[in-house]
Amino acid sequence: MKRKIIFDTDLGGDIDDGGALSIIHQAVNNGYAELLACTSSTSNPYSVSAIDAINEYYKHKVEVGTTKLIPEGETINRDEYLKNCDTWYGKYINDNYHHTYTKDNARDAIKVLREVLSKNITTDDNEKVTIIVVGTIINIEGLLKSEPDEYSSLNGIELVKNSVKEFSLMGCFFPSEELKDVWFGDFHMEAENNIVQDISSAKYTFKNSSVPIVVSHFTPGMMTITGELISKESDDNPVSASYNKFFNGLRQSWDPISAYYAIYGLNNVLTISEPLTISIDDKGISTYKNNKSGTHYLLYAKSYEELKNELNIKMVK
Repeated sequence: MKRKIIFDTDLGGDIDDGGALSIIHQAVNNGYAELLACTSSTSNPYSVSAIDAINEYYKHKVEVGTTKLIPEGETINRDEYLKNCDTWYGKYINDNYHHTYTKDNARDAIKVLREVLSKNITTDDNEKVTIIVVGTIINIEGLLKSEPDEYSSLNGIELVKNSVKEFSLMGCFFPSEELKDVWFGDFHMEAENNIVQDISSAKYTFKNSSVPIVVSHFTPGMMTITGELISKESDDNPVSASYNKFFNGLRQSWDPISAYYAIYGLNNVLTISEPLTISIDDKGISTYKNNKSGTHYLLYAKSYEELKNELNIKMVK
């Protein structure tokens, strides 16, 4: 079955977004997915052009929209953040690969989302759109809060309910026996990065989404290292070049898991929790409660080795 996909991403800093986008494009090539649009959820000035360059490499030209806001986390030490953007792979792709869309000419992501979703209103869940969310959640909050416009008489919550199957979202960290503590150098992580970069958006979305949210949380991605196949491809592929030049060919698989699930489902390499209710506190820390009527779910790997192999393959063919 061909899945209709929108890819909402903060691509440009961490290459796992690129790995996720490669999985989507290969699924399009193989008839498993239709990529309707991409939207950037970051103020990184090179994100839009890098997304578009990757799309052009795979010969799947779709519109790329962008947030017109700055996520909360990107306002802190703003000058330092922008300097960092100049050292990340998004700028490398911007400078070395052809693209048409840029931060300056891309439309507001909310307009792009509303236009695409208005064309996909249906009562058949199999025909609805899955939105892969692998960055800040600022665009999804904006979509849910959006008012009727030239594309639809429905407000955002109603439009999502009538056109979206589910959100496949990378976010949240839940300490467990398997992974109790996470340290990056001297930094002790309590709140997962995608959540903490725009806490208010995450809080609103988990509380108000009118469709299920399936979460690939921090642990499965942290434990699954991929890239060994795509990094062997030619530097003509901007994703391959970025894996090699910026990440030594390998990276954790946070975002690829969300992309994989959105297209292929569990497919005997993932398992899914019973219904939950996930909450985000003011620090971005995630908690969940079992709730038979909940609309949130967590993904887990059946085997990290099998999941790694499957993701690696789906990135390249």
